[in-house]
Amino acid sequence: MENTNEVGLAISVAKLVFESKTPSLEDCWREGFEMSSKLDLNDNPYKARTSMSRHWAEGWWAGVESSPINTKKAASNESIYNEIKEQTATINDSSIKNFKTI
Repeated sequence: MENTNEVGLAISVAKLVFESKTPSLEDCWREGFEMSSKLDLNDNPYKARTSMSRHWAEGWWAGVESSPINTKKAASNESIYNEIKEQTATINDSSIKNFKTI
């Protein structure tokens, strides 16, 4: 009976140590997100083709896509798009007016 308790205790301790040293998938994702501005995607600290590695990479991409640089770039692209759209509308309006006078 005493031997069974010792084995149970040893398993519990081993499980606790493993869980404390192994990050959750949420932690992996969050770490990737936070490191996206500091590290390259190839600097993924987890073994390739593992769920931890995939979650880190997903977090990294989410961080890259939401970074202020990309947000500014998207806003700039939208501004350029709107400007071109306005100029095109003006050109179309003047073309229609010129066509009607001919």
